[in-house]
Amino acid sequence: MSRFLSPLVYGWCVAAMVWSTTCWADPVRIRVVDASGQPLPNTVVSIYGVARTAAPSEVTMDQRDLSFVPRVIAVRKGGSVRFVNGDRVNHHVYSFSPVQRFDLRLKRGEGGESILFDTSGTVVIGCNIHDWMLGFIRIVDSDYFAVTGADGEAVLEVPGPWPEGATVRAWHPQIAETEGEIRGELAAQVVLTTLRTLKPNPWLAAPGYR
Repeated sequence: MSRFLSPLVYGWCVAAMVWSTTCWADPVRIRVVDASGQPLPNTVVSIYGVARTAAPSEVTMDQRDLSFVPRVIAVRKGGSVRFVNGDRVNHHVYSFSPVQRFDLRLKRGEGGESILFDTSGTVVIGCNIHDWMLGFIRIVDSDYFAVTGADGEAVLEVPGPWPEGATVRAWHPQIAETEGEIRGELAAQVVLTTLRTLKPNPWLAAPGYR
């Protein structure tokens, strides 16, 4: 059974396909599309209101072919990001974002170092040597989160039953700090559709972008 949840919240239209009203064992599949129905990769989706005690972990952001890989990563508040330089040239990674400021000089092939992120929000990173390089780190205060792939989908392993008041939120670089959410529905599949006009693609200026 599927139904459309309204009204709109923060510029997002949200639809949920509901399996039952008690519990489920399969993962939650979240798909994010734009107003024309096209998939929206690099969207950070997170679920709130589902209790779990998990230790913050470390994720890695590489630099390959003069690009950050992945371009968008998500990390739990209190977790860290390890920066790796997989290129054959040196990089100088930096952030002026209020959430976390840092400055890392990474020689070619270097494993780099880890940066702790203990404040929720968004960190924009660049390279002082290669101006077109651009990446985003989204720090979430949630145990359940993922970044959508090229098909606009992310799969989150969340235990049932879905608690009353639980929410699903989404963030994307082209929609600034906009978040959409749904409340208190047991959903095996959630589709989020942004109705706002997307900002210009921030990576189009990068050489060889695809």
